[in-house]
Amino acid sequence: MARSMISEEYLELLKEFGADTNPHSGDVLVRHLIQTHDILASWGNPTETCVAGLFHSIYGTRSFRVASAELEQRSKVRRVIGSTSEDLAYLFCVCDRRTFQTNINKRPIRVRDERHGRLITIQVEVLQALIEIEMANFLEQTPRVHRTPQRLSDCRSFVEEARRLISAGAYATLVQEIESEQQKSGPQKPCLP
Repeated sequence: MARSMISEEYLELLKEFGADTNPHSGDVLVRHLIQTHDILASWGNPTETCVAGLFHSIYGTRSFRVASAELEQRSKVRRVIGSTSEDLAYLFCVCDRRTFQTNINKRPIRVRDERHGRLITIQVEVLQALIEIEMANFLEQTPRVHRTPQRLSDCRSFVEEARRLISAGAYATLVQEIESEQQKSGPQKPCLP
């Protein structure tokens, strides 16, 4: 995949926050962030979503606890990447991402902010962007992270459920990658009672 054009200002901010030295899924965080950005761009996402993907774990997440930037630095990040991108990155970091899937068919859409113990109401366009970032995040890590057959099955179910909300590129790429990973891991064994 060819690398998209990313503002040097964005890359400098990531380096300032130590993303070029923080480990992430068998690599360094900055490479993961750049590749997530590039996947989002290849799917035709708006610039704001791609930039949010570039900063999607800058404040740490539930599963990636290393915060390169503290929440108190949000205004600095916002000045550099813009309010829409920063809002998306912030939500991705602080929310229980399982609520993305549970809200696909609900209105109003409420996601759980785990850091502050509150529900946040968001618009469907925000949910769409967050799901695209989640899908790109998943896809980027696939070569380095082992996933159980059950996890792959759960991810495939999420992709199917989110199909009407995600880009055609995201859907096609994820289905292909999940099927490929499922073939590598062999047939799923039935669960015993």
